[in-house]
Amino acid sequence: MNEQMALWITLFLGGLSAIAWYRGNRYNREKAAWIAGILEKKFSPSETEYTNIGGSIGYHFVYKFHQGQLKEIKGSMIFLPRQALLYLPIAWLLGRRDRVIVEINMDDTWRNFDYQGDDSGFLAFVDNVVKETSCK
Repeated sequence: MNEQMALWITLFLGGLSAIAWYRGNRYNREKAAWIAGILEKKFSPSETEYTNIGGSIGYHFVYKFHQGQLKEIKGSMIFLPRQALLYLPIAWLLGRRDRVIVEINMDDTWRNFDYQGDDSGFLAFVDNVVKETSCK
């Protein structure tokens, strides 16, 4: 009876982990597309380049401009490991959050901006970056 119960528990946790991996992976990729869409809409770069950094954990991005005072924007999107069911609660306990780091090169001067938090504050963060750099 104990071996059978252990088998069922193992199968249940395995199935739960598979579902969590699929949903977490999909959520992180959708969030990356949402963030990239907002940044591209606000800054209108001439060229874009995205580099994956470890599956669905995040992306590095580079936006290049051929006109205006903006020359280049570099940054990273780093997400919680939502696909790792067993590690996600540990990440929450450690205070980990989704993070977006933006470095803006304006006339050979670099400015750094860092955002950690949920989706609701991200739009205000981007508006603040645009305002402080007076890009538009």
